[in-house]
Amino acid sequence: MAGVASVWLYARQSVWPWPTGIANSGFWLVLFAGERLYLDAGLQIVYIGLGLGLGVGAIGSGTSATSVARRPRWPRWPPPVPTACTC
Repeated sequence: MAGVASVWLYARQSVWPWPTGIANSGFWLVLFAGERLYLDAGLQIVYIGLGLGLGVGAIGSGTSATSVARRPRWPRWPPPVPTACTC
């Protein structure tokens, strides 16, 4: 359920999916370690570390949710063609 919540929060363009992503990775870490899949468990540790770094950076920087998660502004395509020469 934490993975579904994380995806839902990402779709809502929130800065809060990182705690649910960390919880989801923690679940997989316990599951993989219990099944003696140590490389997969190690990868989950990497994901947890990245989630902690991103979460602390996004929250600790004092930025608001609208300045962190926003829609990209795509350049206009095709670019405007000049109509007259200013030579």
